[in-house]
This record gives sequence, structure tokens and C-alpha cells, in this order.
Amino acid sequence: MKRLTFSTGAQVEAQFGAPILAHRKTLVKKREVVGEEVFSLSYGDLTAVQGVDYVLEPLDGSHPYPCKIDIFADSWEETVPNSGVYRRKALAKIVPVPLGFEITLETLEGDTKVYHPDYIAIGVKDEVYSNGKEWVDANLDILSQTCI
Repeated sequence: MKRLTFSTGAQVEAQFGAPILAHRKTLVKKREVVGEEVFSLSYGDLTAVQGVDYVLEPLDGSHPYPCKIDIFADSWEETVPNSGVYRRKALAKIVPVPLGFEITLETLEGDTKVYHPDYIAIGVKDEVYSNGKEWVDANLDILSQTCI
């Protein structure tokens, strides 16, 4: 198995090519972090810190997760003014992990591992994080196979 480590989207694109564009279906509410909170997700533990992160709570009942406050401001928009319900502004950029690779992602919240058939997501500030194939299938509408 080939092992690689990425900390930016540019590194991913250099290795695997242009990402796939997708629109996110999920709507979320945000809340303030209380102290320091750890979220155990399928791909690793992520830590949220008060004053640095928000906790995003999907309306579909799936697991809440942390998001940096500045990234939230750049990435999300309120669906209706004063509703407290948000959707992603930007299109998602995802890259499938090829068969035979183990990828370590150096995320803003800690290192995670991702394998085929899952995806590496590239955020608005070139940050990287993992998306499981099942999550992508359930939550993203694929718009194109490559960025133009």
C-alpha cells in the first residue's frame, strides 16, 4: 500500500489531478463551543475550541462536527434571514482516493486517515479533510467530474 500525507488541497491536486465539483445538500444550525469539545467520527477525533470553532449540527440528525469560525464565515450562508439555518455557499471539491493508497490528512483539527473508496475534500482555504463514500453519495450532488 502506498502511503502519502497531505496538508493542503494543492498537494492533493498535484498528486491525483483536478477535483470533482459537487453541491452540498445538507442544512445545518451552528452553536458555540462549550470549553473544548471532542467529536469522535468514523475517520478520527476532531477537537473544537471555544472562541475558535463553531459546532455545526446537521438538520438531518447526522453527527455534529466542528468548523473554524473564519471558515464558517467564508463557507456558509443563511438560507432565510434570521432563520439560523445555513447551507454551503461554495461548491464542494472532492478527490477520490485511488485503490492501494493510505492517505494521512493533516487537518486543522488533527490528523485523519482516508482510504479507497472514500474522498479527500478540499476546503475554501485549501484545507483538507475526509469524506466517506457513503456520506458523499447521500449528501452531495455531483456537478462535474473535474474543475474547469
